[in-house]
Amino acid sequence: MRRIATEAGIVPALLERKFAYWNYDELEFHLEGAEWGHDIPVEAGYHLFSSARQVLRSAATTSRAPKAVIDAGYSRVGESLVAQCVFGQTREGSYVLPLFVPLGTLATRKNGIENRELKQDEDVFGDVKSFADGFEPAGRLTTRTMAESMALIYEAIVQTDRVPGSSKVEELVEAGVSKELVKALANVISPRQVDVFDASFIWSESLDTETPRGPARIVIPKSSADVLAKSCERFIKARSEGPEFLTGTIVEMRDEPIVSWGTATLETTRRGRPSEISFTVDEKLLPAAHAWFESHEKINVSGVVRKVRNRLHIDSPDSISSIGQAPLPFEAL
Repeated sequence: MRRIATEAGIVPALLERKFAYWNYDELEFHLEGAEWGHDIPVEAGYHLFSSARQVLRSAATTSRAPKAVIDAGYSRVGESLVAQCVFGQTREGSYVLPLFVPLGTLATRKNGIENRELKQDEDVFGDVKSFADGFEPAGRLTTRTMAESMALIYEAIVQTDRVPGSSKVEELVEAGVSKELVKALANVISPRQVDVFDASFIWSESLDTETPRGPARIVIPKSSADVLAKSCERFIKARSEGPEFLTGTIVEMRDEPIVSWGTATLETTRRGRPSEISFTVDEKLLPAAHAWFESHEKINVSGVVRKVRNRLHIDSPDSISSIGQAPLPFEAL
């Protein structure tokens, strides 16, 4: 490694670090304060670590489905990803905290295992390598959501120094911003000793997909703490409607082996119009759902339908069953 670094004109330690985290996106959370140099006050350090974790958790959930308020409704897939992330060694100088988000192994991505999708016109037992074409793993989806969300918060709240109105909040939520994310940013710059917080995004080169667009660095000054704290209160839970009873056929199945459940898409008629509605399938029902999918059998699904990025989805179906079969209860995820 040292010989390669010398030939390439790179510091060996930097090459070793790049090699070790080749399949990771890196985020650098950075705090500056006039009262410290090579260390950090305990209160500021506590908020830095806890806020970095909260930003990660929030984005891991809202990258899968927008939520104005997460509360206890964190995504199980997102939480599984968070458990695989690591904090790196801090840097010398102004306090920098590196966070590494895994993108999965190359073998996993090439075989489409992390996020496998099947559609009715595809061979169930065909070459699964095709599933990886243009595939964005859960880790990259999360880091991209973090970058885009924080950039929008900067533009809509920090730069304007205004609490957003309801229409702007809706735009922010649709893009992946949540109350928890805004609150985390407010908290990280709240300690008295903190002057500036910034986050930098270093994208892994291991993916074939296009590098996310947008600023590579977001800077939030101490003066924005108050407007961010006030903006949190504008993010409220959307009112949910009652459950609906739907009948149709499954036209798409999606499995993710890092969790024990999957997602199916139902082709149905809703309110007099043709619709496609995705719904969550728990572990016990996955074999039956695959059988219904392969046989094009009509099924019944009941639950609360909500809109997620212009698509309809049922998070926790009340029941799922084939026509003529007793409804099978759904176990909440």
